[in-house]
Amino acid sequence: MKKDTKNDGHLSYREKMERLSLSPRGLCKMGIEAIRVQRARAWSIVNNENNEEIEAIHLQQVQEHLEKMEFRELVLNLEMHKQEIKNSTASETEKRRMKQEVLDEYNEKYKALYNKEETPKSIDANPIKEENGPVQITANPTIKETIFTPSWSYVPRISPPVISINGVGFLTIENLAVIVATRGYGKSSICESILSNLLNKDCDCLGFTIGDEVQRAIFLDMERTDFDVYNSWRRMIARAEIKEGDETINDKVLFKGLRKERGKEKKFKAVEKLIIEFKPQLVMLDTAKSFVSSINKEEECKELVEWMEHIASEYQCAVLTTLHPNKQKETGKEELIGGGWLGRVLEEACEGVLQVTKDVDEVRTITSIKERNTAKHKTAFKFCDEKRMMVSCEKVFKSSGKPKNLPLIEAIETDEIQKMRKVIGSNQHKHAKFTEILKGYIEEELPHLPSSKEAIRKLILELVRVGFVKKIGTQPLTTYNFIDTEAISNKGVQKQIIL
Repeated sequence: MKKDTKNDGHLSYREKMERLSLSPRGLCKMGIEAIRVQRARAWSIVNNENNEEIEAIHLQQVQEHLEKMEFRELVLNLEMHKQEIKNSTASETEKRRMKQEVLDEYNEKYKALYNKEETPKSIDANPIKEENGPVQITANPTIKETIFTPSWSYVPRISPPVISINGVGFLTIENLAVIVATRGYGKSSICESILSNLLNKDCDCLGFTIGDEVQRAIFLDMERTDFDVYNSWRRMIARAEIKEGDETINDKVLFKGLRKERGKEKKFKAVEKLIIEFKPQLVMLDTAKSFVSSINKEEECKELVEWMEHIASEYQCAVLTTLHPNKQKETGKEELIGGGWLGRVLEEACEGVLQVTKDVDEVRTITSIKERNTAKHKTAFKFCDEKRMMVSCEKVFKSSGKPKNLPLIEAIETDEIQKMRKVIGSNQHKHAKFTEILKGYIEEELPHLPSSKEAIRKLILELVRVGFVKKIGTQPLTTYNFIDTEAISNKGVQKQIIL
């Protein structure tokens, strides 16, 4: 292969094609300079500079080569930037921030290329060359690519978590997850809590957080009456501390009761219609059992799960559904996953499975019993008579005889909090920025302590409660800052000292 295109002018398009690195091996070895040369040569063929009769299949090969080179160039630039960050003299916190910015930029560029590639192109066998620029390539309504083949030259988009539990990712785009809970164990409260986090990042969401990629979520209740659905919607609003009459929530969360839709096909169509109209990144279906006539009909259950996978892929969203567990006839004990064929095929297809149990002290525990790409996780909640809703609670989970990590407010000594205050200063920040600053400090100065978003969220709440941090305003304009005080004795008692 020639290293430049200066002598290409006299060559026929077939000779130029011989100089293209069309093989996967050639592509994965290609560097930035080689891509520049190859791109110029490929476009000279597409533009038909010698006015030759070009076969359609050859033009298609060249177009695919151009698209693959775009991906290859994107990957090379990503690796180059990551290496630059690794070799820089910046702090580890700053390196993590820089690396995240690079990954975000990569994902945006990948999205643009991916969306462009989703609609395959067709090229006329003998295109008419324009006076300035390449030929016009018209869209061809062919079936989009449905089979993925890994290769050295193509890196799929890194999908951040749509839902996390105590900072551990649980569900991502194009995947399914299921919550298994007995009636009355708080399944609806969990769904309301997840949705409330989209409306207010500061509220108690029972350990759940929604990722930044989620701009809209839809909750479709297939079982309850209109009044019950309304009460659920009101609880979500109360948890998120939304003011009465605030219509902006409808841009983020769509609540719908579909109990009156009868028949599987009608339900499928109603759900897809709402997804197409609202364009959510998170779809919640309560419950999966409502879509089948029997959880023991194998084909019907498989059809349902296949349809869920279809909407997750077709509409680029994550699907979270719910299921009630069955009891074993012999022992009367609840099974880990809902019984019958529905539970079996859902468990196989889901990225994550959560089980909700209840102790004698009425504390509910959420445990991951399946996680495809993350670590196991647990969280706990209970009903609060004062607030009239479920709230997060601390519970010691035994693991190899060692208790769960203490909350950050208990694990960090008062002197360390004073040092943190002096380093961070008293400037006001919105919740996301304040969380980022605290997270960076803990990762840098206290690396032995947990630094998940949920742990930081709880720390901020406690710092506000005991008076180290001041919370000003209401959502979405709430700001936080350390106050100019010195705290003495224990964390629950402060004494102001003029600095």
